[in-house]
Amino acid sequence: MFKNFVEHRAFKTNFANEGIFGGRLLGIKSKDFVTFYDWDQFRVVRRVDVSPAPKNVYWSEPAGTNIVLALEDTFYLLQYNADVVDAALARPGTDESEDGYEEAFTFVEEFHETVSSGVWISNDCFVFTTPKGAINYLITGGGASGQPRVLKLSNADKKYFIMGYDGKQQGGRLYLIDKSLNIVSYSLQLALVNFQAAILSEDIHGA
Repeated sequence: MFKNFVEHRAFKTNFANEGIFGGRLLGIKSKDFVTFYDWDQFRVVRRVDVSPAPKNVYWSEPAGTNIVLALEDTFYLLQYNADVVDAALARPGTDESEDGYEEAFTFVEEFHETVSSGVWISNDCFVFTTPKGAINYLITGGGASGQPRVLKLSNADKKYFIMGYDGKQQGGRLYLIDKSLNIVSYSLQLALVNFQAAILSEDIHGA
């Protein structure tokens, strides 16, 4: 592992590595699972058994409390319990398990959608494209009291990939690109997303 272009630390896993993901935790996948490590000591936080292993992992920003595991034809929404993990890692004399800590993640929901590309525009909203040209966004529901829901932003006439989101442009714009390098943008106002998240979590005052 490199930090600021300088080798920071080296470690070896006990399984064949088929992919690596950044984010709140370091993720390394094998054929039938993905294992997450903390960035400081590279201790196992949690092994998540999914087959096939995720083709991509998306962490929410800036809090990093939600995570999407995107598989071939479905994706999972998990909640990361940072306080539990921090307490476990700080506990002296704790033996490291290859499965990590069971309480590290809470399963929230499975969605039968294929994610071609995606980006979190807030801690509660994940925007993604599908191979059929749909541009959707997931509202997490803001916690245990709310139910996550996938809403449609638009149907494109071709397959697009998300470049990024700019919340300062005209209330919020999503930028996408196709294979011919044509760039398009869609309006997606963060204020509206926050309102929808508050409604789903039954936070009337927040709405």
